[in-house]
Amino acid sequence: MGLYDYTIYSVIERNGVIHRDRTALIYGDELITYTQLLDRVDQAIAALPEHFRVVLWLRDGENLSYQEIADSMSLSVSNVGFILHTAMQTIRAELGNDRRAR
Repeated sequence: MGLYDYTIYSVIERNGVIHRDRTALIYGDELITYTQLLDRVDQAIAALPEHFRVVLWLRDGENLSYQEIADSMSLSVSNVGFILHTAMQTIRAELGNDRRAR
């Protein structure tokens, strides 16, 4: 499961309900399209520190293992896990804040 899939699943599981035709979802008290949700995910990712975005890209975009990411960025495997976990928490929190701000 890729970053977008995981993030969208996570958002739907915590904050939304899939609309019957699967082209939209109820997000809080708002009906939004998947495209709108992807735009919000992109904005949340863009707000992350650069090294978080690089680790996310290497994991999701390049499908590298934690060990491969650690080796390529001179990090420990546990640091890679911490960065990925923190990035996902930050993205989820940002999406939650975005929903509450509307």
